[in-house]
Amino acid sequence: MPNVEKHAPGSFCWVELATTDQPGAKVEDCDRTVERAKGMGATVTMGPQDFPGVGRLALLKDPQGAHFYVIKLTGLGH
Repeated sequence: MPNVEKHAPGSFCWVELATTDQPGAKVEDCDRTVERAKGMGATVTMGPQDFPGVGRLALLKDPQGAHFYVIKLTGLGH
């Protein structure tokens, strides 16, 4: 399970995914954020997908090739 700390929506944070750290942001609406990122040239590499007890997550790649994630946390405490 990702190691997620509480952050304000839209703020930069890190989450441990598998064996690598990916830059990303906690967002209020994962699907809307993905559509906005696609409009700015990002491509979706996974999701958006629900992870029960965690939230809704999408992995993206920006136009320069850098990977990042956006997540709407829905687990306990969020």
